[in-house]
Amino acid sequence: MKIPDALLLATENKGKFAEISAIIRESIGNQITILSLLDLDEKIDLGDEIGSSFCEIAEAKARAAMNATGIASLGDDSGLCVDVLGGAPGIRSHRWVDVPDDQTRNSALLTALSRHPGEWAASFITCVALCIPDQTSITAQGELRGKIVPAPRGASGFGYDPIFQASGLGLTLAELSAAEKNRVSHRRNAIQNLLASAQWNVQ
Repeated sequence: MKIPDALLLATENKGKFAEISAIIRESIGNQITILSLLDLDEKIDLGDEIGSSFCEIAEAKARAAMNATGIASLGDDSGLCVDVLGGAPGIRSHRWVDVPDDQTRNSALLTALSRHPGEWAASFITCVALCIPDQTSITAQGELRGKIVPAPRGASGFGYDPIFQASGLGLTLAELSAAEKNRVSHRRNAIQNLLASAQWNVQ
């Protein structure tokens, strides 16, 4: 699959854009201009998240962005899956509870987990989807195993990063630098799998 001149990341989340674009640049260099929805002259409405899996939702985002702009687009969907909660919050990670910010959402999850004694094993999962005009879309998934810690730690990252500690690390994702997180993250695994499937010149 030929590398397009530009790639639109179907997100307005600045933290997510920074992570994804850094991982792509590390893999293929500066062969491509990377844009976010915030870079467009007109606001694009991707609509409600549709799908019953991370990959279905990611592909819907990518296809909506591509159809609206004609630009090759990458969508992603990520979530935290906690074993003792049967995989919840999962694909509803951002909408699991009706709260306005990450800090309150983390507190709500820790409150729910406090009713379950023992270690809280969990996974961060990301699926990314690439849609290029006149070509078949492709998807790829990445996973990072770890556990939920009983209190938030660290000031970096976003979402559930302050309460997730990856296996083999003594730090939460929010205690890692951006570069350190990008080396181990579920998002990196997914993107590298996608670039390999697309046969883009992964370094």
